[in-house]
Amino acid sequence: MATRKRRRPLMFSLLLLVLISLCCVGVALTVLSGDGTSSTPVPSPVPATQNVETAEGYTFAVPGSAFVDGRSLEEQPPLTIMSINIWGEVPRLKAVCDLQHGTEVQLLEAQYYEPEERYYFLLKSGSCKGWLSENFLSPEKQEPIGDQL
Repeated sequence: MATRKRRRPLMFSLLLLVLISLCCVGVALTVLSGDGTSSTPVPSPVPATQNVETAEGYTFAVPGSAFVDGRSLEEQPPLTIMSINIWGEVPRLKAVCDLQHGTEVQLLEAQYYEPEERYYFLLKSGSCKGWLSENFLSPEKQEPIGDQL
């Protein structure tokens, strides 16, 4: 009795090889754009530094650093608030943490709040992150003055 050679495994292997090749070519074409550069998502660049000038004449670079400043020069006698509330949002509804006068902070974002005609800065120092009015920031560390509250 004559036996027939099985061609199915060979044909199946060839078909599988062709399908895999086509898939690889398709993936390669998806990854590469027409000019040969990758179309794989690239992280967005860090936004350019924004310089914000406050009503008191200070200029802050955002992102950048600054210092919490609780001095109140208008009071008679002048005084320094030693613990400043950091707010969870603008407008100020709920304090989320507080920072001491003179604490260095990282400025992450600036937002002008029209109803109060001033900037608020999103800042971070350690585990404390929230919003602070421009009135309580200084580009340099300031010594307390007058009474300390």
